[in-house]
Amino acid sequence: AEKTPVNSSLFMDICKSLVFCDLVEGDSGNLVFIVDDLFLGSFLYSLANKLGYEKTTFETNVSLTTTSQVVSYGLKARRQWRQFGKQSIDAFVQRWSNHKNLVENLRTSKDKTNLDLKEIDVLTVVWGTPTSFSPFHEKSEDSGFGALPSHLRESNRTIAYLVLPIDWQHPMPEILENSIAASDRVYTLYDCVDMEQAYALGQEALVEPLRLKDRFIINEIDFTPLLKRDFLQEKRTTRQFWALLFYFVAKHFADNNIPVNHLLSGYENQPWEKAFISSWKKNGHGTLIGYPHSTVNFWHLNYYQK
Repeated sequence: AEKTPVNSSLFMDICKSLVFCDLVEGDSGNLVFIVDDLFLGSFLYSLANKLGYEKTTFETNVSLTTTSQVVSYGLKARRQWRQFGKQSIDAFVQRWSNHKNLVENLRTSKDKTNLDLKEIDVLTVVWGTPTSFSPFHEKSEDSGFGALPSHLRESNRTIAYLVLPIDWQHPMPEILENSIAASDRVYTLYDCVDMEQAYALGQEALVEPLRLKDRFIINEIDFTPLLKRDFLQEKRTTRQFWALLFYFVAKHFADNNIPVNHLLSGYENQPWEKAFISSWKKNGHGTLIGYPHSTVNFWHLNYYQK
């Protein structure tokens, strides 16, 4: 998800399975695998049988002795994941509503309720802290892209900012107050996202089925069951829903007839970046510029043309 595929349980499960295949090839001694994941354990057991390692046994403290019991367990887990996902999204929306109300109150108190609708030469995505902007003068530089704001103004370019709050390090109210009090033209997510539409789509996504054109096969091993499990398990959290919100950001500028000629943003291979880019292109905005703020990992193949 971010910078490394190791954050993905699917990637890790595939690695474990490939290593498992190498280890069980030995024909001497006894080899014991302890797996803290019932689904993966049963998948490895099935894999061993398909590869002809018939001496493999599978033991678990959960009573699953028949195929129907395994299927029933999987359906129960799927329902639980979706329920967890719904509860997570509902809690997220409640927090969002509180922050949106705060933004509206801050804009009213600071007389900044009428956001500028003029053309934007460069919309810059920045990580927001309580000290990102000044209420007395426009931003001249940033830790992410140096003195670019100054250079743009010297070229008579209009620049605006979309703030992504670093709320895991700083209090959200302080970040929002700093952003709204800024001399710069600053947008927050709460200015751009239609939460009712986003929530409706989020609920649809919870029950969306996985449609595959083909089986997911690597080294002649069918990993489709693990792919399906990862797809459903992902619905337990708000990560997909958070990414979905960025679809509405680019849509906001298009719906309000605000031309944006360039988008400048850091690039970390985040899910929300994919939603943002997709919407940006669909709504006919200008050039996209993504920059890495650290070294490029060798597995980030999407950085390269070949």
